[in-house]
This record gives sequence, C-alpha cells and structure tokens, in this order.
Amino acid sequence: MLDAKTGALRTWVQLAPHDIHDWDVAATPALITTRQGSRRAMAAGKDGNLDAVDVTAGKILWKTPVSKMENVDAPLTAEGTHFCPGTRGGTLWNGPAYSPLENLVYVNSVDWCATVKLDPRVRFEAGKSFVGSANGYGEMDPLETRNGWVTAIDADSGVVRWRYRTTTPMLAAILATASGLVLTADLNGDLLAFEAGTGKLVHRMPTHQPAGGGIITYKNRGQERIAMAAGFSSGIYKTTGQPVVFVLGL
Repeated sequence: MLDAKTGALRTWVQLAPHDIHDWDVAATPALITTRQGSRRAMAAGKDGNLDAVDVTAGKILWKTPVSKMENVDAPLTAEGTHFCPGTRGGTLWNGPAYSPLENLVYVNSVDWCATVKLDPRVRFEAGKSFVGSANGYGEMDPLETRNGWVTAIDADSGVVRWRYRTTTPMLAAILATASGLVLTADLNGDLLAFEAGTGKLVHRMPTHQPAGGGIITYKNRGQERIAMAAGFSSGIYKTTGQPVVFVLGL
C-alpha cells in the first residue's frame, strides 16, 4: 500500500507466501468501507481465495475460497502434483466488486486444475533468465472439466451468501449497480444479470462474443448505460472473438 500523495510505501501484505503454484495476484483489489465501518482492501488472486485486508493494520482478516481447493499445501514432486486451482485458475485479470446496499463482495473465478512436475535437471544461475517449464504452466486438466463461479461474500464476516456455477471459466469483470443488479459475462458470449442480494439470474443476453474484459456503468443525459468489452481471443482458453464494445441501456 502506497501513500497517495508521495508514493511512499506504507505497508505490504503477501497474499500467497512461498508461491510454488503460479498463484500471483493479477487483479486490482477493491478498496471499500464495510457496513460496520471497516476499511478493507478486497483482493482476489489465482490461489482461489478472496482476502479481506485491514488497510490500517496491514494484515489479512479472513480468506474465503471462491473456487475448488485441492492439494494446496502438497509439495511439488518429480512424479507430478495435481492441485486446484491450477496455474490458469482462480481469479485472474478482473477484481472484485462491492455493493454497499447489500454489503456483499462479488468475485468471478475459474475452476481448472493442473499437474506440475519438478524437473531435477533445472539449475538456477544468477543473472540469467529462467522459465519454469516447457509451456510455462504445467499440464492443465482437460478442457471439459473446467467451469467457473460467481460468488457473493459478506464484506464483514467473509461468509458466502450465494454462489452461481457457470459452464465456462469466468474471466470478465463484475459490476454491482445501485439498482440492485450484479452484471458480468462469460466465455459463451452471454451477458448475465443477477439479483444482488439473492443471486437469482434475472437476465441472460447473448452477445455472440466471448467476454474477458471490463464492464462499467455510467450516466448519459439522465439515462443509465452499461458498457462491456467482448471478443476475447485466447490460445490458453481456446476462444476466438472479434473485439467489440457493447453499450446497453437499463
């Protein structure tokens, strides 16, 4: 955490200590004030957890899993260690959203496990670059085994209030609106709208473009608008799309 005026480092928190799984944090945390008045940074990473960080004390208050957890503490071996979330699982590029109305934090995640093997032939040399494996990720489970989750978590307690299972990994941004909706999109090309408090899916709109980008809301001449980036193309996730921005009215 940095001082906004000077850029000086105030404190830091390591979310995935001794990371041997490629569980980096690739998404921006959400800085919130909860219903009970606590100032927290809500951070979700590839380790499959949502972490509530006390920004004053600089410590993790609780961790809540948002994807499958398996063999998270098992050591890597030459024979191979299977663990979940895998190196392409958990929460990736788009971070959590918060609804002050519901006091809930919403997180998208990917359920996709992997097997990583130690290679005794690897030798580290100071000053030289190193790539950990032939493809950089280890071996992922078959495509047909993967899926995703939308999870709503109480911002004060860390208790899961609702979950929605999707048939594809959830990579797109997630957005909570003042009108009581949670909006996100999937790799099937569907824009999804949920009731923020209950998780009931109230609308599904096909865009015919896989979504892995941002979703925002704004007002234009008194009318609420939703803008969504789609057309996500990825060799890793096996999607092909035409980059496009959709603008919708509520």
